[in-house]
Amino acid sequence: MKKIKLIVGGMICAGYLLGSVLSRASDTINSSIVHFEKNSNGTIIKSTLIGNDVDDYTLAAKAGQRMHISMKSQRPHPWFNVITPDNNMIYNGSMSGDIFEQRLAVSGNYTVRVYHMGGTGDESKSSAYALTFKITD
Repeated sequence: MKKIKLIVGGMICAGYLLGSVLSRASDTINSSIVHFEKNSNGTIIKSTLIGNDVDDYTLAAKAGQRMHISMKSQRPHPWFNVITPDNNMIYNGSMSGDIFEQRLAVSGNYTVRVYHMGGTGDESKSSAYALTFKITD
């Protein structure tokens, strides 16, 4: 009887793990390149994030330039991270808030990743947001 309980318990745990892996497999990473209009140092992008999808925005910047990213949204609130060209996260919005501003150490393509956390993503809720991008010397 004890062996049957262990087997059934193991099957239930495996089912939960497999279900979470399969549900994550359906998430989408949406990638966009950020362009500024001629003679402009910034732009605003408005979008909607759904569930556990991720929106990645890539923009080129040079070492020594100052990058400013800010987000406006309503509840449920998405977050954004800033990732360097060598794939290091230099900003975590879920811990630091809605405004990133920093002088950049390296040149290359930076990624701003927008995402949901916790139940908002798991429950497939949607969040409208506006991201302001600025690069100055």
